Amino acid sequence: CTYSARWWSKPTKADCGGDFAGEVVAVGKGVTDVQVGDKVFGESRGTFAQYCLAPAKQVAGMPDSLSFEEAAAIPMAGATALQKLRCDGQVGNGTKVAVVGAGGGVGSFGVQIARALGATVTAVTSTAKVDAVRAMGADTVVDYKTDDVCKRDEVFDVVLDAGAYRSPTDYVPVLTPRTGKYLMVGGSTSNMFGVMLGGWWSFGVRHRLTAKSGEVSATTALLRDLATLADEGKLRPVIDRTVSLDEVPQAVQDLKDGKCTGKVVVTIPHDEE
Repeated sequence: CTYSARWWSKPTKADCGGDFAGEVVAVGKGVTDVQVGDKVFGESRGTFAQYCLAPAKQVAGMPDSLSFEEAAAIPMAGATALQKLRCDGQVGNGTKVAVVGAGGGVGSFGVQIARALGATVTAVTSTAKVDAVRAMGADTVVDYKTDDVCKRDEVFDVVLDAGAYRSPTDYVPVLTPRTGKYLMVGGSTSNMFGVMLGGWWSFGVRHRLTAKSGEVSATTALLRDLATLADEGKLRPVIDRTVSLDEVPQAVQDLKDGKCTGKVVVTIPHDEE
């Protein structure tokens, strides 16, 4: 989405839209990291608008290599994938990672970020998205409609579950004994609540896994790291399509139905003043 920030005006419905990219037209008192005229991207509320008000702590300079549309696709999903894998999962060279829901927003970033961190990546997605996910750089792609990653003869150090439509305990057989990490994003209320309350589970002596859930705020630090990855050619947003504001309801429904690969970006014409 192409947006700008104007401090004296807020959208009338502040909960529509969360990511943005655009040009700064005004800054608040004490803001020094960005200036009027800077091209920025970040996270806010009410971004389905020509102007939005964004907290300075969730704004950073846009990657030089990306368009406004590409940059707007990154913040929340990209920050979530980066925080989960790098910090919660401690992914590094040689880590074996499974990304479930690899064809979605968080999942598409997860595949690329895990690869950038040096991991070997197995990506799980639907039949329609297999080719797109393979193009993201996954070492192995599993079509969940014909294969079950939880029954494969593989063991993973980290599972990033960006779909979370099945019980976390299903992944125990394919997680590294005692040290395996299950990282959950979204999913059913019962699964997420259980992960949030438990933090970890112990299944006998052999299996003990760390489990964490929830999305991540796109802080300036995370955004800067994502911009660096993009400018180094290690991260490219996967955009299913761009839509106008009038097309948002259908686009949101398509996302809910799993029909989109990666992100859908809303582009709003900018008034000439």
